[in-house]
Amino acid sequence: MYSSILRMVIWDDQRGSLPVDGGESEDVNGLQVNGIEIAAWGIVEAGVHSAYGVYGFPATQLGEKLDTLFPRFTWNINEKVSLEMALGISIGGYRSAVIVKQAGMGVLYDTLVNAVVHSIGGGLVIIATDDIGCKASTVEQDSRQLAKIAGVPVLDPNSAQEVRKLIPWAYQLSEQASVPVLIRLSSRLLMDKYEGEVKVCDTVLPLFPYTGGRVARGLSKIGRMHHYEQYTLPVVKRIIEGSSMEVRSGRDVGVGIIATGGCSTLVTDESLPLLQLSSLWPVDEKHVLSFMKKYKRILVLEEPHPFVEVELYQLTQKYELNLTIVGRLSGAFSAGDRLDENRVNEVIEQIQKGEDPEIIRVSPSARGLKSPEQDQPLVRIYDAISAWTKASGAKVAVDVGSSIALCYPPYNSAEWSYGLGSPIGVVAGLASIDALAVAVIGDYAFLHSGMAPLMEAVVQEKEMMVIIIHDYISRRTGRQKNALSHQTEAGVPSLNLLSILSACGVDHCSQLMVSATTTGKEIKEQLALARRKRGVKVVVFTLAP
Repeated sequence: MYSSILRMVIWDDQRGSLPVDGGESEDVNGLQVNGIEIAAWGIVEAGVHSAYGVYGFPATQLGEKLDTLFPRFTWNINEKVSLEMALGISIGGYRSAVIVKQAGMGVLYDTLVNAVVHSIGGGLVIIATDDIGCKASTVEQDSRQLAKIAGVPVLDPNSAQEVRKLIPWAYQLSEQASVPVLIRLSSRLLMDKYEGEVKVCDTVLPLFPYTGGRVARGLSKIGRMHHYEQYTLPVVKRIIEGSSMEVRSGRDVGVGIIATGGCSTLVTDESLPLLQLSSLWPVDEKHVLSFMKKYKRILVLEEPHPFVEVELYQLTQKYELNLTIVGRLSGAFSAGDRLDENRVNEVIEQIQKGEDPEIIRVSPSARGLKSPEQDQPLVRIYDAISAWTKASGAKVAVDVGSSIALCYPPYNSAEWSYGLGSPIGVVAGLASIDALAVAVIGDYAFLHSGMAPLMEAVVQEKEMMVIIIHDYISRRTGRQKNALSHQTEAGVPSLNLLSILSACGVDHCSQLMVSATTTGKEIKEQLALARRKRGVKVVVFTLAP
């Protein structure tokens, strides 16, 4: 009665095109972009109505490219907002896209798991860009794992060419199964180039209206879960069967290679049998098993974690296959991080000789020396905060943005940095044990996820200090302007930080404009004055332009 199979349609008979802004198209010949940037053209060509995103490597490159092609792309305060706005477009019957880096998957997760069982309208594709090797991230995460737990189909293109082709297909999958779809773009794709022609056409496709009311309102919460397992997931499995993989036959050397996310480029011997997977979950059992049964050993190449490898282990158990899987779980490659071409080919050579690859263990690497912030007003602020907190014995928690510099030389004054927007909540906890503690946070991080813990601290009447670095930008992701820099047509700021703090219940708030000539003494005086106040006190250091 509630089957998602009712949404299965003949694609070409159900779609028209609705020009927007004139619907002009432009052929671009000889385009050369990397494997993440080309996703911008895929989104436009898929007839998306609106797209949303949050800054962060390597998502920023995709978003900035899309911003030049597409009039309805918006950078948002956080990833949860992006997904919820995209859902609004979807239930209105149009296609939408969300662009995040891997760290943002956790922020949107609560809304995502509910969207999967609630059903949607027009196609909704989340493009998560994973920073393999933590080049510009605090933690190496694997977006594929969170998506699977949420029940979201996972696609993982192997090349720039495949990125462009896979995006329109992902929208068909999303609409026919009535679920969001995740496309994971590995940062390895930055090294792959798309060369060819594209057509830029600002056209929005009128799609399905939202038809899931009987599921969302007619079923119990657990009933929605049963509906997903009994109807939605079988639709997904039927659509993906054999649809997104490439098999290369090769000489029989007793090993078959399964690769995803661009890792096949690490295999220098093109005569070896290779299965390139793009649809990772749910696994296409029929075709994957057909490949696996031909070999005694299967080498799995993926980054950063053993996502596909776990799926293959489960298949060997389920179907009692007599073969060996070699990969990260077997110890042939380290538990995370990027794969190395030399190591990959060394493992292949050992397998061909009938040897078991030696187990690799990687020693934790030291941080190394990095130069401190160079912006003079910011340097003066950090110098003063460091000196004042050391002298007062205050415990310091910082953000993972610019203020993380306080953890390292020459400051060495902060101890904890748990996440974007985290220091206010951490310091509120420290305040519960009567510790003198200070939270240092950037204005973007405060908007992203710092307001809720600040309000909680006010309600709980904590004795604590918050320092906000107010510079109107997202400094660590490329100095992009944040929401506090936006102005109305009349030139009036749309948001005012001091007004927001007042609305959060902060009674004691001071502000100091800091320039290259502001002295450390002036900054310390502001901190000392705030410390004498009761309750939650906030000091805003605004950087002069």
